[in-house]
Amino acid sequence: MKGNQSLDSKFTAPLSRAFSPVVIQELAKSRKSKLLKAILEDSGYIRLMDPKWSLRNCFDAIYSQIEKSYRNEYVYKNTITQRILLGRHSLNTAAIHSEFRVSESKADVLMLNGTSHIYEVKSELDGLERIEKQLADYQMFSEYVSVVASANHIDKLQKTIQPSVGIILLTNKRTLSVVRKAISCRDTISKSVIFDSLRKSEYMDIVHEITGDIPKCSNALMYRECKSVIEGVDTGVFHDLVVKKLKKRDSSEEKIKLISSVPNSLKSLALGSKLSRIQCDNLLLALNNNVEECFI
Repeated sequence: MKGNQSLDSKFTAPLSRAFSPVVIQELAKSRKSKLLKAILEDSGYIRLMDPKWSLRNCFDAIYSQIEKSYRNEYVYKNTITQRILLGRHSLNTAAIHSEFRVSESKADVLMLNGTSHIYEVKSELDGLERIEKQLADYQMFSEYVSVVASANHIDKLQKTIQPSVGIILLTNKRTLSVVRKAISCRDTISKSVIFDSLRKSEYMDIVHEITGDIPKCSNALMYRECKSVIEGVDTGVFHDLVVKKLKKRDSSEEKIKLISSVPNSLKSLALGSKLSRIQCDNLLLALNNNVEECFI
């Protein structure tokens, strides 16, 4: 920021849109982003920027601003990515999927290492209206389930949600503090729910691994026949096979390089991106450019 200037709080919410998949896609395609320029102008942030900033400096400065005054879902997801995936595990042994479909809900973060752990985000901007249904769905898929929440939700969560669900506080110091540890719920896992969260290629690969073959049937009947095979498999064994398979989804050397190379403010966005090798290279080049070079 220039001097002691600060951003009017009413513009922080629009500014948070800088962490949009569309911005990343534009930069990865052409090293420029029309949307990012519009966001910076509409929020007034463009007047506070140092013209010599690189784009990575710009993203870090924006992130610092929203982390202080507008801790939205992205801040929570990015903190989980940094503190848990990259802080405790390795990109070579663990994986994260964002907005992962489980039954009638979408898990904010699915973490996969030796097992599965779903983290549901409830920021200070969120309500708790659907929390019980969401957690019930997640416990049919994942061995561990935790809610990562702001301080204003902690008391209610402790009183209302299942004791097997973990509770984690995102502190004002930007750390994750375990209020209540998650307990294994392998006994509530549903093979049907897990199966329905998989892509066709994934459940066919798992059936092949189990039987050494795939059903001889039409594509129209493949879902039913593969699901029939899974019905005869131990639930824990199937869960572990799915964890192994999902760790490979959307994984590549380019993705690992990208996540390692982007600034901390973009770790979660990089994880969720689906970019080619050339697009990854374009994005990294854009991040090192002067921010004004990225405007259209």
